[in-house]
Amino acid sequence: MRRINLAADQNVAAELESEAKKRGYTLYAVTNMALKLAVRAMKEGADLELLEGLLEFYRVMKSMDAVPVTSWYLDNVSKLCFSANQQEFLSICEAAGDQLASYLKGRAKDLSGVLEIYKVIRELLPISEISINAEDGFTEVRVAGTGFSRESTTCAARAFSRMLESFGLRTVELSASPGGIIYLKLRPVTGDSNSRP
Repeated sequence: MRRINLAADQNVAAELESEAKKRGYTLYAVTNMALKLAVRAMKEGADLELLEGLLEFYRVMKSMDAVPVTSWYLDNVSKLCFSANQQEFLSICEAAGDQLASYLKGRAKDLSGVLEIYKVIRELLPISEISINAEDGFTEVRVAGTGFSRESTTCAARAFSRMLESFGLRTVELSASPGGIIYLKLRPVTGDSNSRP
């Protein structure tokens, strides 16, 4: 097999060589593996940044012991659970938000750090858009693509609300529309505010 020389940033090449040695790989083997993945991604029409997103998504999923399931499945399970015991279902949704918050607080100091993580993995999530607007002492968050039914969207809204509250905000308005549209209005926590919508 013919070999060619490739150019790489000196620091990246040194780091690659060091990591390859630690794991018992040759630089040749690691370079070929990486190039094969890059070629495959490009042939499938993906941007190479998707590979970074996949690694970050894997890290999040593994850290949170998450299991990928279809949106259809989640939607139908949400409907069943909501109809069986609405209060318990919403409590579980909020606990999922607490779990997500616990993970994110270990990775991000504030909401801008959370958004940076989202930017890396957004292509892999069903969420199509997140917008955050801060004005007049309030933070407004709009999220699109969080479910189909009212039940699954409400669950996602409660989870988002709890996650955001862990970053020093208090939810003052929450709405969830079928089709996966969430609107949250939050304000900074003060000593006299403990009520939730």
